[in-house]
Amino acid sequence: MNIEISNVTKTYGDKTVLKDFSMEVHGGECVVLMGTSGSGKTTLLRILMGLEPVDSGTVDMGGGKIGAVFQENRLCESFTVRENMEMVLSGKYDRKLAEKTMRTCLEKVGLEDWENEPISKLSGGMKRRVAIVRAIVYAQMMGADTILMDEPFKGLDEETKLQVMDFVRESTGNRTFLLVTHDESEADFFSGRVVVIES
Repeated sequence: MNIEISNVTKTYGDKTVLKDFSMEVHGGECVVLMGTSGSGKTTLLRILMGLEPVDSGTVDMGGGKIGAVFQENRLCESFTVRENMEMVLSGKYDRKLAEKTMRTCLEKVGLEDWENEPISKLSGGMKRRVAIVRAIVYAQMMGADTILMDEPFKGLDEETKLQVMDFVRESTGNRTFLLVTHDESEADFFSGRVVVIES
């Protein structure tokens, strides 16, 4: 589904973060959002997720489900890796398929031996990978057609980063994918349309 953002303005107090911002994203397109810190990239993703209201303008997400990775991992430390993934699944779904999907995804990011370990035992980079896998598992099991990721690869060592980026590129498939990053090499890797948000 297409995403239509028309003349969106968002302010926090006296600071205008987005001003008359417009963008169209076609269904299945990869768009990389870049810009300086404070230019409104994260704010825009939060608006697309429905977590922030706009002051003016309109946003049309086409009514589909959204998988997301925030700047923070947002994991439950006392829950296991598997439980953190299960918590985003709801309604009727094939549990056996979900288990297989989770195991496959964890294997592809090098976490196949950590499925039943609590998040509190994982390193920062491992937690980041769980947050990414959780968004992908949600998209695959719940039928999300849009995935939003806010600097998802930050803090990963280079070898792990390439492994995880391969996984994300493979897993997003024909879904609409918006990636926020400061890293030009990530933009090149995903070969997406680059949109620079000016501060």
